[in-house]
Amino acid sequence: MKTQLIPLTVKTQCDNGRCRNRAEYIVAREDTPVYMQLHLCGECLKTIAALAKETQAKSSPRSNKTKKGEENVGADSGSRR
Repeated sequence: MKTQLIPLTVKTQCDNGRCRNRAEYIVAREDTPVYMQLHLCGECLKTIAALAKETQAKSSPRSNKTKKGEENVGADSGSRR
């Protein structure tokens, strides 16, 4: 199932912590029941998106280290026989 970002058409409060802004978006998977959907204001959505981008940038350079006894099967390992 994919996650969707849907513009919100009803007035409700943002679900992020103590934010008191009016929610503008619904973030939910296709199979999420209505009562479990996440309602976010534009400001909180931008903040979360920036945090996700920053986190991915920090973790994207993967190391080729493996745990003891595991085979390294990364894209950079190549066939060296």
